[in-house]
Amino acid sequence: MIPVGCVTLLEARPTSEEQNTQSDQQMLVKNNHLSDKIIVVPGKIEDISLPEAVDVIISEPMGYMLFNERMLESYLHSKKWLKANGMMFPTFGDIHLAPFSDEQLYMEHYSRANFWYQQCFYGVNLSSLRGAAVDEYFRQPIVDTFDSRILMARTVKYTVNFMDAEEADLHRVEIPFVFQLTQSGLVHGLAFWFDVAFVGSLYPPKIFKSKWTLEEHLTPSKPETQPEPRTGDLGVGGTSRCSHLLV
Repeated sequence: MIPVGCVTLLEARPTSEEQNTQSDQQMLVKNNHLSDKIIVVPGKIEDISLPEAVDVIISEPMGYMLFNERMLESYLHSKKWLKANGMMFPTFGDIHLAPFSDEQLYMEHYSRANFWYQQCFYGVNLSSLRGAAVDEYFRQPIVDTFDSRILMARTVKYTVNFMDAEEADLHRVEIPFVFQLTQSGLVHGLAFWFDVAFVGSLYPPKIFKSKWTLEEHLTPSKPETQPEPRTGDLGVGGTSRCSHLLV
């Protein structure tokens, strides 16, 4: 099993921080008596070498709007160490987008460029740069939560299957969309959010109830009889990071 990224040293870091992280991880493994089960491999996933292929690859490669922070490339690159029947967690991600209308948010963002409207800032006329400043402010996404009532249309979903995707697929991402508006108003931008799923079994989880606790435990179980296979998730990882893109 390869844990890629934030949980191991396979994330690219400055040398001193990388060494400190490696030392901390090795100490945790040793003090928890897991040295015979866990091996800390220092280095970037693109540079390391493993003695054999692995069954599972685990990572947290998601950034804002799923693709930001550029960790997905390393996650997909790690598939070179995955067995033919291996699994990747997360398995796929769904990006959702819809147009929104939010006059207050738009004006708050627009007003940030007013600094560049000054015609005498300590004797310097900055107004010629105001247009460029507005373009720059609106080029950046706004990362925040939002009320779903600002959405003006049904969402469009774009799915990325990490088992099939290649690194080159991320060099240019095009999401086709056609929206059918459900309300009238001024469109201020596009709202994005995403979910990821951990898919690991063709059989649904089996629930066991214990008389000693109030907890329910989910464990994958192959039934004694062979029912018609159904797709089941071994824990759907909910990671939703909401972003606005003003236009």
